Amino acid sequence: MASCARRPPADVILHACSSETELGLRPVIYATILGGIAGVFLLVCLSPGPSFIVISSTAISASRRAGIFMGVGVAAATLTWATAVMLGLGLLLSQVTWLYNTIKFAGSAYLLYLGLRMILAARHGQASVGVKPVPPMTAVRYVRKGYLVAVSNPNAAIFFGSVFSAMLPPAAPTWVYLAAIGLVTGVSASWHCGIAIAFSISPIQTAYRSMKSGIDILAGALLVLLGLRLATSR
Repeated sequence: MASCARRPPADVILHACSSETELGLRPVIYATILGGIAGVFLLVCLSPGPSFIVISSTAISASRRAGIFMGVGVAAATLTWATAVMLGLGLLLSQVTWLYNTIKFAGSAYLLYLGLRMILAARHGQASVGVKPVPPMTAVRYVRKGYLVAVSNPNAAIFFGSVFSAMLPPAAPTWVYLAAIGLVTGVSASWHCGIAIAFSISPIQTAYRSMKSGIDILAGALLVLLGLRLATSR
């Protein structure tokens, strides 16, 4: 008879209910974690660094299109680092000192090269009249320049190898890791392309043309200082 059927123990019922509740809340928890990762990474992007300098100076001196392409390159570097951490490179860099130092000194050398080239070009422009302007770079070269500036910055390795990986929940579904990579890449693209758009506004470009040499020397000096600080950091 149905009335005589054995009922499951109360603790089994409670465990089943709690499991269903946990499964229902898990996507919400993952969404909250992903939102936190995106927020923290945005704060990191807000801190001016080499990418900010090269994108803003390119957008002012060249064009909005050039600055946006550099922003795309920086976003591609973000994608590279986030994917590399998922594959275990972040842990490798934290354990293999010489590999980390190699990336650090390569990034420092590249920043020094960019900074000195900007300074020399600005000084050459001051001393020369009627010099034939340098033809603009192609889209691929702008993307590559932005990518190299960002991917050679070991601070990215530190962030993705520590904060980013620590905020990711262990044993999460694959879609959570893919979403995290997509989020930081999207934040990077939005922010850095936004910098290009902001600094390519006509009044800003007009002001730049009247102070071109001084601004280029200042931007170059900042890149040199960032390169030296990177080389001497521990």
